[in-house]
Amino acid sequence: MSPIPLETAFEIIDNATAVICGPECGLTYAEVDHLNGEPDNEWLRLAWSSDKRDFAVKFNERANPRIHKGRLFLIDTEGDDNEITVLRAVDLKESNNHGIEE
Repeated sequence: MSPIPLETAFEIIDNATAVICGPECGLTYAEVDHLNGEPDNEWLRLAWSSDKRDFAVKFNERANPRIHKGRLFLIDTEGDDNEITVLRAVDLKESNNHGIEE
């Protein structure tokens, strides 16, 4: 795993359309706040529902961001490592140079 600056992880998540946080979370939207240089500042929250229960994972500035095989890894406020797959929307009209008919 390759470490990356927290600011880079922030930018990646902030520009995401949605994320998948590990196998149990599924698709969710990131609630991103600002970075302020304080280790306990919670800058990211991922929330989802499953089996009529609500779950949330929070990340502070101690998240220790790393990249491995195209996935982002962050340590949450509970100390657990989380694999985050970043998803971005594609404007198909702008990418129509691949022979796709509209």
